[in-house]
Amino acid sequence: MNKLIESDLYRYCGYTGLKAFVVGLTIPGFRYMFFLRKSSLSKKYSVSGIFYRLFLRRYMFKYGVQIPASTQIGKGFYIGHFGTIVINEKTKIGDNCNIAHGVTIG
Repeated sequence: MNKLIESDLYRYCGYTGLKAFVVGLTIPGFRYMFFLRKSSLSKKYSVSGIFYRLFLRRYMFKYGVQIPASTQIGKGFYIGHFGTIVINEKTKIGDNCNIAHGVTIG
């Protein structure tokens, strides 16, 4: 597993591993960040890139979070609550950042 995804998983569950990953996929914040990280790591027009971006787009509408895949986000990113989170694609976010509902970074 990628180190960025592991650090995000640790912020959500408190531990890492296969069991934590399965538990983490039930948490909407980690699920969104997982597909965001995977879509940013894969090429845009590859099969896996299209797959991850489709899921990311679905979760954008479902959770109300709009963070483009090209945004530079450090390790340990945590989305606490959902509802109208908008972040510009040129934004650089550091390590261990918490974001809650109603946040706009433009």
